[in-house]
Amino acid sequence: EFGRKHQKNDMLIYRLFTCLSPQRNADFACMRIVENRDDKSDNLFVRSESMFVFRDYKNVKARGVFCVKVPEDILDLIPNQTYMFQKKNGQPIGFAALSAKITSVFAGLGRGVGAVTLRRSFASHHLASGLCGVELVHAANAMSHSVQLHRFYAYKQ
Repeated sequence: EFGRKHQKNDMLIYRLFTCLSPQRNADFACMRIVENRDDKSDNLFVRSESMFVFRDYKNVKARGVFCVKVPEDILDLIPNQTYMFQKKNGQPIGFAALSAKITSVFAGLGRGVGAVTLRRSFASHHLASGLCGVELVHAANAMSHSVQLHRFYAYKQ
């Protein structure tokens, strides 16, 4: 049982950072799982809407709340618990523990590959594929970047 749960958790991390525009570690570290939206300021996965609702993240004051529709191949991996990633005692695992898990899941790509590397790679891919104009703005917004920062990440690789 522990092995299967561990593998499912690893696959969830893998898909969160490859099937969607990668978010920051902190955006998922304390994400609550709820049936319906509530008025708290937490980041949520809302089951009834199959939606991530980001209300507590680095650039929320500049960008506001944003929502991301969750693809089917991620929905099947979301656990039936209070937090997306939690300890045995039911508390969220927190930023540092999630960072370590992300690095572990992506260890085959090289030493220290974490959320920042994945976000920069995603930005580079957008620019290399010729995204520009409104499409580039949407891609940057999906990662809560400005277009300028999106380009900076892409060229900093």
